[in-house]
Amino acid sequence: MTDDLALSAALEREHVEIDAGLEQLGTSLATGTVAAAPFAAAAAALRRHIYLEEEFLFPPLRTGRMVASVAVMFREHGDIWHALDEVEAQIVGGAAPERVRGALDVLLELLGEHNLKEERIVYPVIDRVMAGQSAHEMRGHLAGMRPYAGWTCQALRTPA
Repeated sequence: MTDDLALSAALEREHVEIDAGLEQLGTSLATGTVAAAPFAAAAAALRRHIYLEEEFLFPPLRTGRMVASVAVMFREHGDIWHALDEVEAQIVGGAAPERVRGALDVLLELLGEHNLKEERIVYPVIDRVMAGQSAHEMRGHLAGMRPYAGWTCQALRTPA
């Protein structure tokens, strides 16, 4: 990403790219096949996206007016993570395309509702909170970030 989009615009673009990868799976299922490779790429991008939000972008918002909104985002990430695991399990298990489609539909519904809330409520605040930092520099910093092995979203972590 070389342009200087606001951080929210870059995050929204990731939503679109992830959705497009998931839809490739949906398109393949309609023909009776399973496009595992595009799904795997979209799943990795989605897990990375959740990681960046939870580890770097949401923590500064966990106070004041945004505490409830961010709590909802964390909870929904857990639901999305479970749905993503279910689609992966169906694919790896060699399930029939219609079963994979059912799991994918659940994931897409959760993502659609979640992404809308993020884009309308949370992302504009991220832009304000990060206003002192160049969006280009911030995106550059985040571009190399990947979840470490075994990382999972906050909603699914067992308490220490």
